[in-house]
Amino acid sequence: MRFYRNAVPAAIAVVALLLAACGVGGEKTDVTQRAPKETEAGMSELIATMQGKEAEDPMEGDNQAVVEIGTAEELAQFRDRVNEGEAALDARLTADIDLSAVCGESAGSWVPFEEYNGVFDGGGHEIRGLYIAQETGDGALFKTIGYTGIVKDLGISGARVQAPNTAAALAIRNEGIVENCYSADGQIVGNEAMGLLRESAEESSVTGCYVTGSVDGGDRAAGIVGFTYSANISGCWNEAAITTTEQNGVVAGIAGSVQGSKIEDCYNEGTVTGAWDTGGVIGGASEQSVITGCYNTAAIAGKGRVAGIAAMAGQAVIDGCYNTGSVSGVNAVAGILAMTKGAEPDAKCVVANCFNQGEISAEQRNLRCSRSQRPRRNYERG
Repeated sequence: MRFYRNAVPAAIAVVALLLAACGVGGEKTDVTQRAPKETEAGMSELIATMQGKEAEDPMEGDNQAVVEIGTAEELAQFRDRVNEGEAALDARLTADIDLSAVCGESAGSWVPFEEYNGVFDGGGHEIRGLYIAQETGDGALFKTIGYTGIVKDLGISGARVQAPNTAAALAIRNEGIVENCYSADGQIVGNEAMGLLRESAEESSVTGCYVTGSVDGGDRAAGIVGFTYSANISGCWNEAAITTTEQNGVVAGIAGSVQGSKIEDCYNEGTVTGAWDTGGVIGGASEQSVITGCYNTAAIAGKGRVAGIAAMAGQAVIDGCYNTGSVSGVNAVAGILAMTKGAEPDAKCVVANCFNQGEISAEQRNLRCSRSQRPRRNYERG
């Protein structure tokens, strides 16, 4: 067999061109990720064994060159690779992306990333035109951001997400790190509607994120995240109008239900309107949660427990928070905290260094605080 002198260099050149066409960069990410939990691999193997399948590696694709993405088609191709098993591939946006070529009223709904364990660096760019109109299930850009996953410096503009269960712009579940992300001018509609995330799980964090537009829920709605479980939410703010319609609904400007978590230096400037538990910053806090350095300036209105900061709290601390927005309701209405739960010593709630300057109005006499309310240090109710 003859070998031509220039055959090998030519082949290398062709491969390089193909890689470039696929958007594969030559560098690895310099972002430090957390090591996977030891339990994750064992659980995956156990589930696979029970199903008679081969276990998938949640870190497949890790340590490869960053995939550079500059078009809607490239983003869809990257998602397909992730959903087909390369869950830990790293990516970087190189331009703003218009998704109208891959999702819309005629093209259909966006198919989410199932579970993402890599580093997705938005590079300060926007994803525009996210469209999801589901008849069943949930809808978001990502389904799950895994424990090692990082999504950073990413904007989502003009999202239209409607789902019968949960609708959110960025993700249904966050187990990892989300930082400096936003959803601007979105319309999020669902029985549970969240501006950015449905839930943020144990050891996860959300930092420096914001939402504008509208978030309309049936049972629950929140500007940033619906549920937090031993998570940290810091430096986030909401400007979107947040509403719920169901009789027992929970609605809040930042976080709906806060369990064992810390909400720090967050604020709400969007109107919050609910049917029951309605809070300018959070709906309810429990399990030694700490709410600190937060404030609300918008109008808050509801029919049940309504407050500028938190509708309900038990076994929690609210410290250094204030409200200047109007608060109106029917029953328990307050500038800072509408009601506490639990009479046992370990279930008490502490409110310290907080003040209200917003107008308070209630249709029925129950719990009501006046405009002249001023800070009470070490105030405790059981």
